[in-house]
Amino acid sequence: MSFTPKLDKNLPEGLSRKIAIEQGIVDKAIGKTISKVKAAMRKPNPGLHESNVLMIEFTDGSILWIQTASNVDNVISYIEHSKNKIKPPDFHADLFYSWENNDEDES
Repeated sequence: MSFTPKLDKNLPEGLSRKIAIEQGIVDKAIGKTISKVKAAMRKPNPGLHESNVLMIEFTDGSILWIQTASNVDNVISYIEHSKNKIKPPDFHADLFYSWENNDEDES
């Protein structure tokens, strides 16, 4: 069984714009040389779920942080206020990107 994802090229317009913005953020890594990669857990934040983080450090001193995000608050609200059962499509997880030591701190 393969867990390699397959890219969905048929996205709705709003999601397409979101992916294009994210692509612009990660494109800053093109041509850079990686000096260190570290997988870890984010320090706990009150009121937030646990989150894996990936730190990719480059030889120019910049760091691309990648962490997980989700709609867990929406799901909890749905559970508390709905008589319907939650289904897998009601939940989603995203990647959140941010740069450190870079001209623009984007996320």
